[in-house]
Amino acid sequence: HLQSSDDLVTTYQATRAGFVALALEKNRRATPYIAEARVLQEAASQAKNPADLLNA
Repeated sequence: HLQSSDDLVTTYQATRAGFVALALEKNRRATPYIAEARVLQEAASQAKNPADLLNA
């Protein structure tokens, strides 16, 4: 149980670890979308017109 207000203070190391964990999780979730965007960018760069993208 809480004994004083100091028990509510988060250490620097715990705060940093939390931010690092969050950044890694966001990176893990974003990776498939980034790969898909790169594929679309490559298809778009080779398409002569927008209709070509629908057939790709």
